[in-house]
Amino acid sequence: MANGIRFFELFNKTKIPSVGLGTWQSEPGLVGDAVVAAIKVCRFLCITCC
Repeated sequence: MANGIRFFELFNKTKIPSVGLGTWQSEPGLVGDAVVAAIKVCRFLCITCC
């Protein structure tokens, strides 16, 4: 696994990378395109708004 990337271990011992889209400082109008790309290109499965 890559160095410098934090991973979370799930209950079944599977490890997943800790990544975030990081849109909170984006210019107005860019977040929608970023979220669409995250879902279609990067295959994000969970989007939170907190």
